[in-house]
Order: sequence, then structure tokens, then C-alpha cells
Amino acid sequence: MTLALGTALQNGTYVIDALHGEDSVGPLYLATHVPSGQWVVVRVLGSRHPEALPDVTQRTAFYAYLDSLNQLGQALLPRHLGGFEEDHVCYQTFTLPQGIPLSQRVTPQNPMPLAPSLALIRRLAQDLQTLHPLGWFGLRLTPDQVWQDAEGALRVFGFDFPAGQSTAPAWDDAALVPGLTELLYFLLTGQWAAQSPLGVDLCYRRPDLPTHLAAVFQWGGVSRAPALPTSLE
Repeated sequence: MTLALGTALQNGTYVIDALHGEDSVGPLYLATHVPSGQWVVVRVLGSRHPEALPDVTQRTAFYAYLDSLNQLGQALLPRHLGGFEEDHVCYQTFTLPQGIPLSQRVTPQNPMPLAPSLALIRRLAQDLQTLHPLGWFGLRLTPDQVWQDAEGALRVFGFDFPAGQSTAPAWDDAALVPGLTELLYFLLTGQWAAQSPLGVDLCYRRPDLPTHLAAVFQWGGVSRAPALPTSLE
């Protein structure tokens, strides 16, 4: 769907100012949050596969989760995080983070070296522990949903309706493993994770890396993973 400029949402709380683009979750619009006069991002949820939208109870639980995250006041998250529905369309709101997404910072021609890649993933995993009291409900750790500013601070705003129609947040740290593993693969190769085994593909694309690193990627799609290697030799 396309929102016309000037469209008012939530009884005039938000007014659409411009199309901002599209990411792996959905279309993005810049909008004025009228009560504060500040710009926010309005994202359309479920636009690619409307037939797969969860039922109203599950959607309501997701919006309540977003509101709870907003109350944490964590630097990892954008401000004004929330969700609502209007005219059978699902929306999400958040402030535009400073910096750029990792998808624009890393390319196949300029992948990140191993040491800073591991450091970034470790730091992100540690930062995500601040969400542990509420769980990780529909968290997306794709390269375009993790941003980094000029000082190196990370921001995450990739939340979408959770797969599998779940109504409960994921509490187990292992729920973060697939996303963190695929993000590490991206940092080292500049490529989004594909269907092929990531460990095999990593050895092909980065023969300069330690061969034992490939073992980490054998666990990217399961519930348990070994610790990241501490030795780079």
C-alpha cells in the first residue's frame, strides 16, 4: 500500500510527510508526531504477506510488547516505539536513529575484519540482555535493522510480528543465536545469509579466516551454539 502525503493517522496524531524508503520489514514513512512536533518513522507492518498476519489477540500482544519496551528507556532502542492499527492496516512507530544501518556500512567489496566483527557481535549480544526482562518478541537482527552511529553506538529497531503465531516473548538467550550468527556472517562477507550452509560459504568467500570459525555457523539455525572463539589464530 502507499500512503499519500498529508495522510493523518490516529486521529491526527501522526501526519505523513514523505516516503522514507523500504527495508526488510516493510515500507517506511517520515511523519510528524503532532503533539511533540517531532519527526518519527511510521512503518507499515504485514504489507508483503497480509494473508500471514496473526490474529487480533496476537497483534495486540505485540503492540503491548512494543509499548513495554518503550518504557525501558534503553539506549539500544529508538524512542517513541509503538504500534497501532487503522482501517485494517498495521503500523509501527519509532524515532529515526542516528547513524546508518550495517547494510550500508559493510559491502562485499569492503567486509569487516574478524576482530571488530566479533567485538561488535559480542557487544550487541550484551546490549540485548537489557531486554531480557521482557524477552525478544519478533526481534529482527537483519543488517538493515541494526544501526551504528559515528561513535560506534548500536541501535536496534527491527521488531515485526513474530513468526509461528507466537503470543509469548522468547526468554531464552538461544533465541538470539540465529540472528546474531547471520549478522556475523554478513559482517565478514558483506552478503545477506542465503540458503547454503553459512560455514561452507564463509570458507569460500573468506579463505583468509581461521578455518575453525566455520564451526560457529553450523549452529546458526538451531537453538544452541558454541561460544564465539576467543582466539583469532
